[in-house]
Amino acid sequence: MAGIETHARCRIQEGRLEAFKRHASRIVDAAREAGDVLRCDWFISEERGEAVAMTVYRDEDALLAHRERAEEAWRGVRSTSSAGVFEVFGELSGRARAVLADENPRMFRFVRGLKDGQPQPVVGARKPDGIEIYTRFDIRDGELEAFKACGAELLAVVRDSDPGTLRYDWFCDEAQLQCVVMDTYADTQGMFAHMRNAHDAHEKVLAHASMITEFLGELPADAAAAVAKYDPFVVSRHAGFRLEPEAA
Repeated sequence: MAGIETHARCRIQEGRLEAFKRHASRIVDAAREAGDVLRCDWFISEERGEAVAMTVYRDEDALLAHRERAEEAWRGVRSTSSAGVFEVFGELSGRARAVLADENPRMFRFVRGLKDGQPQPVVGARKPDGIEIYTRFDIRDGELEAFKACGAELLAVVRDSDPGTLRYDWFCDEAQLQCVVMDTYADTQGMFAHMRNAHDAHEKVLAHASMITEFLGELPADAAAAVAKYDPFVVSRHAGFRLEPEAA
């Protein structure tokens, strides 16, 4: 599977939405033409004026080649947005870190997931009822070990009880101050089952960290109703593509 996954989030400048969209679409076009980018999706919340990008690369060379091809478009994104965060999930060489220096990337390493030894990034066409979630935990001072123990307990519940959970990958940053969880569900029922089965274990995790969550793509109506009371951050898909697994 892929060697590197990235997550970018930024706030779109007031009055610059259409220009931002054009630049984001050009980044997607440059990725699609390459053949070595497995996924490049841009999501936008026009209501909040924020955007999220998820990209999956075969390896570091694919990432660097895409950045070079889309350099002008990336400059356009930066000129029409602010307060950006750029996260890399995987290992990068010093050369790659130097190329990405302007992004001030936060590096994350894979910790655990449904499949031991490697993460399972999303590629292939999204199913109509599929749900993809990005969650970041900010770990409280002095509670890293307790957080890790509770996270391991939570993952065990998911492995044993949640057949509708397709992805549940955990990553920690180099300073071990933040943890990101990427989870994907086959459909609404899979997400509901996870919410029921993992509730108690999830509450234990939240005793040691604060949490923010992004829903990537439109939510099915029943899922949107179930999470509405939490004022969820939902970003609609603007442009993108995903290679089918057999092509990857």
